[in-house]
Amino acid sequence: MDTEQLAWLKKRDDKCHFEHDGPMNNTIVYAQIGANVCTATETQKRSKTIAKRYNIQ
Repeated sequence: MDTEQLAWLKKRDDKCHFEHDGPMNNTIVYAQIGANVCTATETQKRSKTIAKRYNIQ
């Protein structure tokens, strides 16, 4: 993996980080879902950036 990709992964993980150690409740579940949506959204943006860079459709 190249340096740019590793940097992007760290940025994505920092932005979308979720960690919880304790009992689950609706608030925690919603926060976890939000973190998962964040990860998916950021990954989709990255995929589009890479596709555009290499002219992949």
